[in-house]
Order: sequence, then structure tokens, then C-alpha cells
Amino acid sequence: MTAIFIIVIGTFIFVIFKKISQWNHNKQPQIMILADVKTKCSQVRGGANDTAAHTYNYVTFEVKSGDRMEF
Repeated sequence: MTAIFIIVIGTFIFVIFKKISQWNHNKQPQIMILADVKTKCSQVRGGANDTAAHTYNYVTFEVKSGDRMEF
């Protein structure tokens, strides 16, 4: 019974830590720059047997300096 209690409390603390970490990451400053869309692609994962398929969309932007960023 003690082991289950420790696992539950540990999981609870882990989830709280992860949410606080994500919240801090989301507070990063935003920048606004002009960019051109260079490529767009989709990737489908899963869908075999009983699992659900997930589609991931990616866009590559190029700024004036020639640097590319993929989101």
C-alpha cells in the first residue's frame, strides 16, 4: 500500500513539474519578422491495427538572411 501511495505522489509531483516547465517555456518573447514559405509537408504516424493515426504538419520559412526555420 505504501508503494502505491509513493508512486501516486511521485506521478503527481512529476506532472506539476512538467506543467510549470511548459508554462515557463511558453512565456518566451515573440519576434515578428518577414519570411517566405519555402516548403510544406505532412507526416502521418500510427494507424496500424487499433491505434489512431496522427498527422503532423511542417512548414519551412526562410528569412531575408537566408536562414530557414521549420515549425
